[in-house]
Amino acid sequence: MPSFVINELNINEENIEDTLFFPDGTIIIDKIYVSYQTASFEPYMRTNDIKLYYVNLDIYNTEELKKIEMDMLILVDDINNTFYIIPKEYIKLKNLTIEKEKNILLYEEEQIEKNNYNEINNYEVSDNIICMEYFNKYILYATYDLEKAYNMLDEQYKQKEFGNIENFKEFVINSNIESALVEKINVSIDSNGNRQCTIIDKNRNNYIFTENEAPMDVTLRFN
Repeated sequence: MPSFVINELNINEENIEDTLFFPDGTIIIDKIYVSYQTASFEPYMRTNDIKLYYVNLDIYNTEELKKIEMDMLILVDDINNTFYIIPKEYIKLKNLTIEKEKNILLYEEEQIEKNNYNEINNYEVSDNIICMEYFNKYILYATYDLEKAYNMLDEQYKQKEFGNIENFKEFVINSNIESALVEKINVSIDSNGNRQCTIIDKNRNNYIFTENEAPMDVTLRFN
């Protein structure tokens, strides 16, 4: 964490576990928004390469069948390959509003210095792994959060094929979602230049995930 967060929250080695809370469970990234941080307010005079990621998380405790929604901010220095995490406690303290296209200037330093805990290890993620992330996100939503699964659907397709969430619920039940296992993955680019992941499971359900502009933001339809 950056020093200004540590100071504002009065965090030290003795109280950090009591001050910060992160629940156990399966983590799903619901939405990510990205903005640049800048140490200069002059137009077009960005003096650093720091990005601020607004991350909306859903954390599912599948044993207790409960969900916790959580916001988190992550500062990333693309030059030094370093990062800082800004926890939800700081977001709440400062009453920060996290939403698309809303920039919050938090970090005015030119870089994030490396320490023993904040170095980013870059590795290439294959298309198949990304597609599996989308698939697993949908399966978890369909199992524990049907409204979120319903809202993943492409809007026009959703209204045409289902009309309401009750019809979708019946479709999910008939799809044997609890036994869904991936059999085949195909990746293509649609007419708008967006990546499209087509997944067929062993129950012969055909899922088509289409990426939107924001990371992890996809729409789904079935074929």
